[in-house]
Amino acid sequence: GAADSQLVAQVKLRLAKRLQELGTNSLSPQDISQACWALTSNSSRGSDILNELAGSLDKVLVLLSSSFLVQASRVYNASDRGSHWADISDALTKFENSTAVKRMDGANDLPSPCPRNEVVLAFHDAIFTPAVRQLEALGCQAPTGLSGLRLGSSERRKIRKLSEFANSLGLLHLGTHRTEEALQRLGFLKQPLGESAHHPAVQAFRATAAAQSQGSFAAARNGDIAYLEMSVTVSGPDIKEEVKEAGRFLDTSEVDKPPGGELLPLAIGHWRCPSHAERLLLVRALSKLRIAEKRLLKQPSSSSSTASATATATLHAEEAASPEVEVAGIVNLVAAEPLCLSCLAVCVQFRKLYPKIELNVFFTGQPVSQVRC
Repeated sequence: GAADSQLVAQVKLRLAKRLQELGTNSLSPQDISQACWALTSNSSRGSDILNELAGSLDKVLVLLSSSFLVQASRVYNASDRGSHWADISDALTKFENSTAVKRMDGANDLPSPCPRNEVVLAFHDAIFTPAVRQLEALGCQAPTGLSGLRLGSSERRKIRKLSEFANSLGLLHLGTHRTEEALQRLGFLKQPLGESAHHPAVQAFRATAAAQSQGSFAAARNGDIAYLEMSVTVSGPDIKEEVKEAGRFLDTSEVDKPPGGELLPLAIGHWRCPSHAERLLLVRALSKLRIAEKRLLKQPSSSSSTASATATATLHAEEAASPEVEVAGIVNLVAAEPLCLSCLAVCVQFRKLYPKIELNVFFTGQPVSQVRC
């Protein structure tokens, strides 16, 4: 967070040289992932120090990646975390995408494949892809747009399976870059995050967050704050109702006991996923929609008495609502940091319940490794 980029570059250069001198064999996976984050954050070119740092990063990141692969090949223990894989993969992906590490002459003396690429590909194949496939399986259904759908035993089994997968790896999140990719694959993000920064919902979130903290807001934990806008129409055969949320900002840093609801969180270790602001906002939005459905079904209509009797019966929680009620619209959800795996699953559940609602999910891009859950 230092404003002096030259000072930051000097510190990074000293760290890179010390790592090369002392070696990395004694470092833990967490140490290695944090070192990669430190070395690749806020990189820029434009001075001799920064150019020298860019040249050193090639070698030191290969060294760190090699040590990380050695550590990962050992017997799994309680200190190992899939989130370390997410962090180092994120840092290495950022390094590859950064113009600061492009060699001036276009040369590349790294072996192919190199340890950096091996770490990124291993994370993608062994962790990211299976996780996204399970999320896709959870949301798989034929779109109907009709209200009253409920999560059944099949969905609950898939949620338990995803929870077991996350717990077996100690995996809370997928990292900044992979979360963006997951949102795109799941259909929640239509364009890259860099282009989404000017979306009205994202700008409203930033303005509200700044106002809440008098311009100096900084999230303490993943999932503390989020923002939701909603414009949805619940339509029946003779009447319709608009359900709107002009913009709700939620800070859950003081929430101790999360509410229940139909949108089930993953049970991942001791993490506070049920209390994340993203989930709570979607739970409240779902509650508003359910109330609107029931209110609509109570309205008199020109339908036959048989249809009215059927509608009345569907007010029971165990039964589906009238197939003549349709719910469609737009919901925009903005988070401060990349969504955790549990919140991604909650988004999938919400869209499964209301497939004709366009759910757009954004995050402002604060690095996951700089927050705690």
